[in-house]
Amino acid sequence: MPCSNESEITVGITCRTCYILGNASVHFRADGDFNASAAIDSITQDVKDTIVNITDAAEQAIKDTADNATNIARHLIDGDLEDITWPTLPIDFNMDIQGVPQSHLTFQFDNLELYAELETSIANTSYTLNLYRQQTPLGIGLRNQNLGVFFSVDLLLSTVAEVDMISGFHIKFDDSVTINMDFFNANFSDIS
Repeated sequence: MPCSNESEITVGITCRTCYILGNASVHFRADGDFNASAAIDSITQDVKDTIVNITDAAEQAIKDTADNATNIARHLIDGDLEDITWPTLPIDFNMDIQGVPQSHLTFQFDNLELYAELETSIANTSYTLNLYRQQTPLGIGLRNQNLGVFFSVDLLLSTVAEVDMISGFHIKFDDSVTINMDFFNANFSDIS
């Protein structure tokens, strides 16, 4: 159903009362004789190396910018902005950390409860929602263009003053929620 907005809508959403309650625990487990501390040390060293590489790249970019500063200043004074080589920071902050399938994390949430009471304000709005449009043998409709005789029912909503609504939701899990995943893996292996 197509709908149209004939003016700018001003919407404000405020959380009046919002909370999350519950108990959370995390358990770590390694398979068999797997040396989890050696795997974590290896990953820690990879992260340290990546941080050193990022620091070196940032330092080089700052030096290049300082060397290029007189060139940028000369172009700015001359008003020639097209030939300026602006400084960049060619740093990739993505780290390629592989999951460790021999070690597992289990997150358990007991008595989990989420409550949100939201106040929504809408002001100065005119909104049209097409509920029904009949195409007859006397008319044809292509995309948003119509030619012929049509029967149409639209719902028009319009506000002159501000409209305030208060609504919310309450979610409570009586049973425990358990999330299992391999260490440093981006995906959950099991949610129950």
